[in-house]
Amino acid sequence: MKNPVGWCQSQVGGLLHRARRWRRAERAYAAAFRRLPADPDLAFRLGVVRHRLGDLEGARDAYSAALDAGAPDPLACLRRRARVHELLGDRESRVRDLEAVLAGGGREPEVMRALAGLYAKTDRLPEAVALLDRCADAAPEELAQARRRAEYLCRLGAWPRALRLYETLLEAHGGDHTLQYDAAMAAERVATVPFHHDGEGFAATDPVLRAEALERAIALMGRVAEDPERVWAPFRLGRFYEAAGRGAEAAAAYQSAWDRAEAADKSWSEHQMALWAFRRDYASRTGLEADDRLAITVGPGPEPVALGSAAGHCAVTVGNFGLAVNGFLFHGRASTVTLHLDGEPVVTTSVNPARWRPEFQVLLKHPVAATLGPQTTLAVTCGGETVAIGDMAASVVLDNPRGSGTFGDLRAKGYTVNKKGQWSTPAAADVTGAVAAYAKFRDFLEDELGRKAFVLYGTLLGTRRNGRIIPGDDDFDIALLSEGDGPEEAKADSMAVMRACLAHGFDVGVGFEGRPFNLRIDGHVIDVNPVWFHQGRAWAFNSHDLRPEHFAPVATGELEGAEVYVPADADAFLAENYGPDWLLPRSDFKYFRSDATVRTIRRTQLVLSEVRAIRAYAEELRLASPEAGTFYGWVERTVPVA
Repeated sequence: MKNPVGWCQSQVGGLLHRARRWRRAERAYAAAFRRLPADPDLAFRLGVVRHRLGDLEGARDAYSAALDAGAPDPLACLRRRARVHELLGDRESRVRDLEAVLAGGGREPEVMRALAGLYAKTDRLPEAVALLDRCADAAPEELAQARRRAEYLCRLGAWPRALRLYETLLEAHGGDHTLQYDAAMAAERVATVPFHHDGEGFAATDPVLRAEALERAIALMGRVAEDPERVWAPFRLGRFYEAAGRGAEAAAAYQSAWDRAEAADKSWSEHQMALWAFRRDYASRTGLEADDRLAITVGPGPEPVALGSAAGHCAVTVGNFGLAVNGFLFHGRASTVTLHLDGEPVVTTSVNPARWRPEFQVLLKHPVAATLGPQTTLAVTCGGETVAIGDMAASVVLDNPRGSGTFGDLRAKGYTVNKKGQWSTPAAADVTGAVAAYAKFRDFLEDELGRKAFVLYGTLLGTRRNGRIIPGDDDFDIALLSEGDGPEEAKADSMAVMRACLAHGFDVGVGFEGRPFNLRIDGHVIDVNPVWFHQGRAWAFNSHDLRPEHFAPVATGELEGAEVYVPADADAFLAENYGPDWLLPRSDFKYFRSDATVRTIRRTQLVLSEVRAIRAYAEELRLASPEAGTFYGWVERTVPVA
């Protein structure tokens, strides 16, 4: 017989529950549950009320108790516990609950879609696609659901299937430019990757289908590019034309993209305009006499690689940065990718082998590419396996008729190619010049503007670890506290400091996509990170859970034997940015910036018209005073080589 007191308490809880008196109902249910711990219905109701109150851990435990006690409707209990696990951020437990719902006979489309989304987030793409296929077989798909399935098919590598699905959607929604864009991108992958996932594994794609897909990609992207508000569409169209060997049409498309980027007047405009102008000239083969970069070409090597022997696939292209190797690995391969030049390993980058098709990029910037000889063989490997290039070539041949051929000599002197594709100076090189350049700016800022310039990020890390610049770190990072309270105010303050630097004689530039700002002093480039405060956080290259007192008043440290300023609580900054083990060197550190963080920081970046205004100001200064600095805008920095 049930405990009578517990039974009475559960009845009181039920009355309070129906009256929506959640707090009192929870107390009554909890008291009853202590007397009736094996009552599954009582445990379930306790979980519902705790869930309503926001006591997520308590709700989880109550739902678990209900399941352990034999809940009369276990699927309902599992669904609710899955929702609690979602709110708790426990993805693995939520997956187990939803899998149990399906195993128990639950067939609700929303459960299958939710589980498919979780599978996709954890790179279980085959299972995600299978679930969405089941949903599509059970009932007609809405547009958003079908597009999601097409997206997962592309991520899986089933590009022909994705393209067929997009074509079906276009029959009903032919005027949707976003749908046309996505379909064109799927068609481009069918055309440029010589294999696809067929549901069982990767298999070769029919060459006829590939040729047809490229023409379809051109047609679809051409429609999208008709919209003058679409800035990126003509660039994509240009790439498709290049792949089809239609250079003149590619050049015209790139020029259209350039014009639209200029009209957009965004922080990314100058960067993209440089990229698209290079592609225009490369596709049209104009400007060869003036630009050595345009003379570099890439062709397939003599040996093919079988699909079954390949570790992945990549493409090698020439761009305004230099040589770019972009590709992906098959699931479960090794965690590193190595680029080889004439059989010698040159650059290694890390990938996450747990991803379904982990993507990678390896760069050789033009200052490095310019040192190659007239002809160089380039290959890519992963864990000793060959990564196929283009149409399944084991290597490509770089023709660089104007290359200096000094690559090997520089490597013999101790120069290395770093993860950014740039030359890094030998470990024994003198790095005091960069510290002296910092000292010049520090003294100017303090004497003329009454402000402090302190080291930050990787430069601060080296200062606190051992008083040395970290080997291979080619960025000299410093900071100053902005006098602006928000992103727009911080940008205005940065521009004022930039103008003061130009007037003093320092050369000034901007970072990637207009990020303020950097200086060139005595041949050394210094990255200046304005630190500003917004929404209770500190902001610079990233957002930090730090306050003004962590930065000011500045303290002093020693770097390469010279005194430098450091933040007031340097160790707090380093722990927040690099983790509690910041004293231990690690090669796999990568920054993560959320979309919201990037959007906020982008508000501090100079748009094209502001970059041009600073450039005009610098030119006026130099007309009046040749000692004034120059504004070099955004350019790829290089390491001087001997």
